[in-house]
Amino acid sequence: MRSALGASRSQVLRPLIVESLLLASAGGLGALLVASWTFDWLAAVTAGENGVGAVLAFDWHVLAWAFCASLFTALAFGSAPVLFIRRLDLNSTIKSGSRTTGDRGHRRFRHALIVAQFALAMVLLAAAAHFVRGLHELNNRRHGWESTAWSRAP
Repeated sequence: MRSALGASRSQVLRPLIVESLLLASAGGLGALLVASWTFDWLAAVTAGENGVGAVLAFDWHVLAWAFCASLFTALAFGSAPVLFIRRLDLNSTIKSGSRTTGDRGHRRFRHALIVAQFALAMVLLAAAAHFVRGLHELNNRRHGWESTAWSRAP
């Protein structure tokens, strides 16, 4: 709509980039919060009889890489709609009065992206469930013999 009203490329690109940066930063902060909660949960779950659990800490190298990856992703996907707008013939789209923009190829591509996103989400969900199940089985495994049986002998 902004392009049809005569906005420049920077006026169209600026709100898209700001929105994608805000979403990426909110997602990154949410991921840090979930990671912190997960570290605390894993420390509590893996605590043995002596009360000492797994000690997990943030690695700043990984955090820096994640920040750079989220920044790149925000910039790439925030500017992707502008590439789509540049190839779109605004006059014919406005004259047609249709609610959807793009031709059949663009709609197929959007539907393929939705299907791919759903499939990747299911793979991620299955991997997370498998990880939690493996951690639970590792925690509840019997290790052969109990050392407390020796202290009860007469």
